[in-house]
Amino acid sequence: MPSSKTDKIIDRLNSIDRTLAAQHVSLKDHMRRTEILEKAISPHRVLLIIASIAGILEAIHRMLSH
Repeated sequence: MPSSKTDKIIDRLNSIDRTLAAQHVSLKDHMRRTEILEKAISPHRVLLIIASIAGILEAIHRMLSH
């Protein structure tokens, strides 16, 4: 007959197993969404975004310098 300490450890391990299973499902969904986004964002769009951010930062810098 298992002791109550053993029962608590087993319950905790079962809880950890359920948590890991849920996180695995969440990770698979995250990876799927990331892949979709990577296909949707072409290198051209990335460069456009970077250039836009650089332009905004340059404008802010010029405004603060004067």
